[in-house]
Amino acid sequence: MKSNSVYVVSLIQGLIKFLNSVSIMKMFSLLFCNTFFVLTQGNPPLQIELLRVFLSHLQTIDGVDYGIEKTTFAKTRLPATNVIPTNYIIFWTPIIDNLAEFEQFSIPGTVTITVTAVTNTHFITLNSLHLDIVENTIEVKPLDKSDSTVYKVTGKSEPSNEFYLLELNEALSEGKEYSIFIEFTSYIATTKLNGIYLTGYLDPETNEFSNVLTTQFQASAARQAFPCFDEPWVKATFKIYVGYDRQRYIALSNGQEVRETPHPTMPSGWSLKEFNETVKMSTYLIAIVIANYKYVEAPADIFPKPVRIYGPSHLINGQKGGDYAATKAAEFLAYFEKYYEIEYKMDKMDSVAIPAFWFGAMENWGLNIYRENNLMYFNQLSTEAERESTTLVLAHELCHQWFGNLVTAEFWDQIWVNEGLATYFEYIAVAEVVPEFHTLTLRQHKVFQVAMAFDASEASHPLINYAERKHKYDKLMEVFDRITYRKGASLIRMMEGFLTLRTLKNGLKNFLKKKSYEGANQNELFQILTEEGHQDGTLPLNRTVKEVMDTWSLQSGFPLVSVTKSSKSRIHVTQERFVKDVKYSNGSILDPHDLWTIPVAVATADNPDFDDLTPDFWIEKDVRFKSIEGYDTTKWILFNADAAGYYRVLYDDTLLNLLLDQLNNDPTVISVVSRSQLIDDYFTFWVHKFIQVEDTLQLTKYLGHETEAVVWTTVFSHLRPILNKVSDTLTFNAFRSYLAPKLIQALTLIGFEQLPHHNGTNVILRSELLDWACSLQHARCLTYASKLFSEWHASPGMNPIPVDIRSVVYCAALANGDADTFAAALTMYKSLSTSGIDKSLLFVAFGCANDANFIIPLLRDLLFESSDIITPLKILFLQVLGTNRISRTETTNYIARSASKLIKALGAVAISNYIHTISTYVGTTGELKTLEQMVQDNAEDLETFRPTLNANFIIIRKNIQWRKENEERLRIWFSEN
Repeated sequence: MKSNSVYVVSLIQGLIKFLNSVSIMKMFSLLFCNTFFVLTQGNPPLQIELLRVFLSHLQTIDGVDYGIEKTTFAKTRLPATNVIPTNYIIFWTPIIDNLAEFEQFSIPGTVTITVTAVTNTHFITLNSLHLDIVENTIEVKPLDKSDSTVYKVTGKSEPSNEFYLLELNEALSEGKEYSIFIEFTSYIATTKLNGIYLTGYLDPETNEFSNVLTTQFQASAARQAFPCFDEPWVKATFKIYVGYDRQRYIALSNGQEVRETPHPTMPSGWSLKEFNETVKMSTYLIAIVIANYKYVEAPADIFPKPVRIYGPSHLINGQKGGDYAATKAAEFLAYFEKYYEIEYKMDKMDSVAIPAFWFGAMENWGLNIYRENNLMYFNQLSTEAERESTTLVLAHELCHQWFGNLVTAEFWDQIWVNEGLATYFEYIAVAEVVPEFHTLTLRQHKVFQVAMAFDASEASHPLINYAERKHKYDKLMEVFDRITYRKGASLIRMMEGFLTLRTLKNGLKNFLKKKSYEGANQNELFQILTEEGHQDGTLPLNRTVKEVMDTWSLQSGFPLVSVTKSSKSRIHVTQERFVKDVKYSNGSILDPHDLWTIPVAVATADNPDFDDLTPDFWIEKDVRFKSIEGYDTTKWILFNADAAGYYRVLYDDTLLNLLLDQLNNDPTVISVVSRSQLIDDYFTFWVHKFIQVEDTLQLTKYLGHETEAVVWTTVFSHLRPILNKVSDTLTFNAFRSYLAPKLIQALTLIGFEQLPHHNGTNVILRSELLDWACSLQHARCLTYASKLFSEWHASPGMNPIPVDIRSVVYCAALANGDADTFAAALTMYKSLSTSGIDKSLLFVAFGCANDANFIIPLLRDLLFESSDIITPLKILFLQVLGTNRISRTETTNYIARSASKLIKALGAVAISNYIHTISTYVGTTGELKTLEQMVQDNAEDLETFRPTLNANFIIIRKNIQWRKENEERLRIWFSEN
């Protein structure tokens, strides 16, 4: 049935009327807090990047600007430490609520630090930031009762260095113990997410806002909470007491609760809770939480110590959102204890869901803190992609209880030792505990390929840079990034290859045992691994791990290994720096002529072994060219078997064609990981103009026979930018005709329909394949989506659409339906619970509609005449339409005509976000001129966003040039293949 304008207008008015309800405020809260990660998984490609863009631009939630300060980084290291702390006793009483006679958001407190003098000294330097220290309360006393020395203490704050200096009239004596007592007031942060800060949630059971107080001390924010020696290598035990209103909240800290007594200085109803003393640990791992939370506990037969998941009652008791994490956390702890042969050292493990948390999670010893969506999993509501994400994050943080907490990077320039190992082990642990997620293959894309893409950019930096340590301490902490986590993990996997897994495992266990409760650096790790390798005979006696790995950790980037046929039995191999023209922002401390010491494992047609990754030969760091004998070059040869080494490999045409023949005949002979890496290498070579696009695309011909998720994930990551750029050109049809049948072939092989017993990676892969097939308008996919949507409409009480593909189905149905489909969707939308995930997904799917008769009335009424719909939701909807290849031009033109009015209604951020969203799609000078004119006409309002807008215009100009260079060639190749 074709639409008519009268019917369309009535439908639009009905939708707007329904959206204009008070409940839309709650719906957006759910959409933002719980649904964004659903939306970015399994959506048609036109929506995927939209939500990432939206998240990157959204700075204000509940009136709190969370983009101001992510964390605090110290400017200066502590001077030579004259005393070493052994114990802290900390009292905190946070004033969360408005309370007579007390300053709201203040935290009265005291700290008693037991220290040992390592030299005779009159001076003690502590870290302190934003603390009000009561100077006349400071006391320094000898613990030796026979020592009657009375110390007069002069305190001095040095804010520029974040120091508090104590000067004593008498010198402390080397080797003796002393106590330092300080009374202070710290403060609850309300505009940033570090130190001790306040967030909260709307309780659906009471419809009231409930406060949540939590902490984030990494990297150097403990000094905002109490005076301390705030560097990771300076470890001590901690005895913590927390005052709180027990009528409103519970209180948690690192240790198990010991006792609770009435608070001596606070009103009735307040308690002082004492927690068990911790083991020896760093200050950045201290944590407290005060909230109106409930918990679920893992069965005691999985792990002997209490393992609990905390969160709001409606998530824990109502939706059972913590059950999965509780069970898996206990299983991971049991796994790591067995693997490392070292017990978990704390007396319990609590994991807490926090509504607003900048980082994904934090490994505070005994009290892990998670962003809410990273911890909560709702059976029948959460997707398998969300379950995978939750599982990986859990494994990462729980691994940190050993690598990071028990053994800690001695300083932040060594942080990859913590994070690289935790990232490496999260994939190993999940492969063992939750094997349906195939993490040992998926890590190739999620870790290795992501790291290499970043490592080839100007933003890269060495894993360790001692120059930064000496001169730019305030910039040092910026390396909490893909290099530290993913390159670090990739290099550990490379060591696994050339040392063997057995040697690496034993070496890491020895590292944990030898460095327990201490700070460590990479040289100590490398030395222990060298000793283990020499003992096992897996590392030649004339080679050390440090000599090899310094070439990888002390410089940015990675090598390109080029392989060419010389004769029937000889191969020439060269190494060079990949992307030689990139000037890395953080430089290198190695000689620029130095390259890498490269382990090379080789698989061949005669010996297709992808399990034994010990090197067949090495390329030394001073060798650019090497000639290798003994390989039959008439058959396929694959260097860097199973992609264990952190480098790319470029073959000459002869050797590449042999690999292509094998892929087309039987791809399974070549390992899954190697197939994924070949594709990633060759698309990257094309982007950096090492090869022609036609050479790259040859690797996609066999994809109809590919059933492995990691290969398709790699393919999609490279095809998505191409699809964005050609979606509104004639090349789109050729692209669609080439790729869509391969998607359907793969879907047929893995099973087109999701059955109730399906889980894990195959479910995620199916949703992604359907996502692409429907976006490319393949008839079978569209028919399937229409069928499921109709079944849901016929029986709205029971949604038959698997949760993993609902966003795909909703969008496909609305993108390809008529007025009747739109009317059915509106009916379903009205009938859904205001707090349901489906309502959020369906609302976003309205932006998939392709008929201008729907779009323009919807835009006009939604943006300008719907006062009850909150601004961020309107901006989100605008961005959805911007990614819609059919409606983008209409939407852009409408916004250009209405820009001034739009800015008054939604703010200039709406224009900035929209242009940012569509910048990866736009590729014509006409569209660019429209956008530039719109910005020029509203220059004053958009001045704040000018740098971002200029960057977006640069992207569009590059898109225009890209089209000139590639579009016709792509159209011809896709058409002919």
